[in-house]
Amino acid sequence: MVWAIAIAAVLALVYLGIGLVFARRAIDPPRRLYKDVLREELECGNLKDDTLLQLPFQQVSGQSVRGCPLVARLYRPKEKSARYVLFLHGYNYPYISALKYLPLFLERGINVLIPDHAGAGESGGRYATFGYFEQQDAVNWLGRIRGWARDEGFSAAQIGVMGESMGAATALLVAQKAKGLRFCIADCPYPSWMAILRYRARVEIGPWAVGFIPAARLWIYLLSGARVKKVDIAAHAGEIGMPAMIIHGEADDYIPWELSHRIVEANPAIAYHLIPGARHAQSIGRAPKAYREIVWQFLDQAGF
Repeated sequence: MVWAIAIAAVLALVYLGIGLVFARRAIDPPRRLYKDVLREELECGNLKDDTLLQLPFQQVSGQSVRGCPLVARLYRPKEKSARYVLFLHGYNYPYISALKYLPLFLERGINVLIPDHAGAGESGGRYATFGYFEQQDAVNWLGRIRGWARDEGFSAAQIGVMGESMGAATALLVAQKAKGLRFCIADCPYPSWMAILRYRARVEIGPWAVGFIPAARLWIYLLSGARVKKVDIAAHAGEIGMPAMIIHGEADDYIPWELSHRIVEANPAIAYHLIPGARHAQSIGRAPKAYREIVWQFLDQAGF
């Protein structure tokens, strides 16, 4: 009996230990440097050169709901405008990854705000929570934008939200809850935190790793306070009432397009576009003209 209890205790410790490793791997990756992100964007063809890096911007600061400082960059068009896009970057892939989208909006006279999420870029904090806390920070940035528009003499800001990968999922979460948004564009989102945890565990480690997700979820909560099952975009997709669109690369093997399509299955009103041959977060680099046409047509239809 004693031996059985001892063996069970050891197995439980091993299970929890492996779960801790999985949890840290998921939410506490080594922070990527801007120079590394820029190099990757250039190598994959998302950026042709560093021209967009030279665009003038206003650096603004904020505070996360987790208490850490946040850094964002505000890009202005030539003419003063009450129209804004809040762009949310992907998992551990800070603001430079969003540069490739700037011309889509600046050329239409739209302001673009790009925050670094907590735990990424120049922002403080540590853990990536796949939209759990990031959505709350995004809502706070929306409030800041509304204040800026009032300060500039506009009666109200007109705001859309766009994101890439984790930022795309976060944008869809924001679209479910925030009032007054004009549109939402999501590039290669996942349908839920659980879905992407399961998929990445199978791909990166093996099918057996899925069995350790309950332990990983426990550690994620203990370490960060985030609840994995609360991040479920597809389950609440029907709550998205404004014009919304998902764009996904057909050759994406990091978040396969079949995952994001679950969101559209839950809300068929969301427009859906596949970009042939595009890998993860590389649709605009793979087909820049088609991508621009898709986005601008969507913005025209949204009256933005």
